[in-house]
Formats: sequence, C-alpha cells, structure tokens
Amino acid sequence: MGKKKRKGKRAYEKVVKIPNGVIEKIQEDLKNEGVKFYRTDEIPNNFKDKNLIHPDVLLKTTSVAVGMSACHEDRRNYMFLAPIRIDKESGKYVTDIDPIVMVADLDTGTPGMSGVVRLHDDFEGRTEEIKPEPLNVTLGELGRDVKGGTLSFQEAPERFKNAMHYMAKVYRKNLDKEPEK
Repeated sequence: MGKKKRKGKRAYEKVVKIPNGVIEKIQEDLKNEGVKFYRTDEIPNNFKDKNLIHPDVLLKTTSVAVGMSACHEDRRNYMFLAPIRIDKESGKYVTDIDPIVMVADLDTGTPGMSGVVRLHDDFEGRTEEIKPEPLNVTLGELGRDVKGGTLSFQEAPERFKNAMHYMAKVYRKNLDKEPEK
C-alpha cells in the first residue's frame, strides 16, 4: 500500500506550538536517536493535546511512535510524534500515521518553539495494511497487543525512517528563514 490517496481528503499542513516538556520527554526517552513505541496506556500526558495527539485521534490510536535523528548539516535533532491510527480503506484495515515534526538544537538540546503537522499526506509507508485481517477485535484489544519498546533508527521500520526524512523537509520548508544576504 504505502502511499494513500483518498477521495475528498487533501493533504494540508500547519505550524503548531509544541507544549512544554514534549521535546524534553522525547530526548529523555531516546537519549541520542532511535524510535520508541508507546502503548496507549503509556502515552505521556503532555503528548495529548489538540495540536499534537488530538483527543479524537487518540480514540482511534493503537500506539504512538516517537523518533529522533540528528542532522549535523542543520545542527538539529529532528523528532517526530506519530499516532498509529486504525482506518479502513477499500474494505481493508490499515494503519495510518500523520507525524508531527519538531526540533532541538543539536549542541545544546534547546527545544524549538514550533513544529509542523502534515495531515493526509502522501509519503511511502504512511498507510500500511494490517495483516492478518483483524476479525471481531476491538480497538482496545488491538492496542493491548502492541508491544512497546525502543529501536535504533537503523533498526526502525522503513515507514518511520521515511516519515522522519519527509517531515524534516516539511519543517525546513515551513519554519526555516531565508538566509541573510
């Protein structure tokens, strides 16, 4: 599956204020870089916010992935927060991710004030079919089957590496200022 084109759904992005403590929690949990998966009962409370994991999205979420990867050229640690949400497309159950990107200074760890969310986008791995097809299973039961844990960035599933690289480009486009001449 990978990329998702839905009738009537257009990709859109918006700059969002990152609540206090979110970037620090990701830095604390990931130390240097990697991808961590939170079960729904482990999601830190400050991740639950109308600009981050919206309460309505949380109801359809089986887990949340956070990622962090350094970009030495930009002198930043890029981070994402991605609820993994259940959806149905063409009669098949899928998981979708709509990552929110944020940054911290690579040298000092100082968090950036704003991040960018891009919804209903079109990058490789945004949508993946659930196999085997869940039968007569509630969302709560699916969420309980999720194993939390942390992986290095190299070990992470491709969809999350793709999300990180794609969202870093979205961040640069939206929040980087033109260089002074």
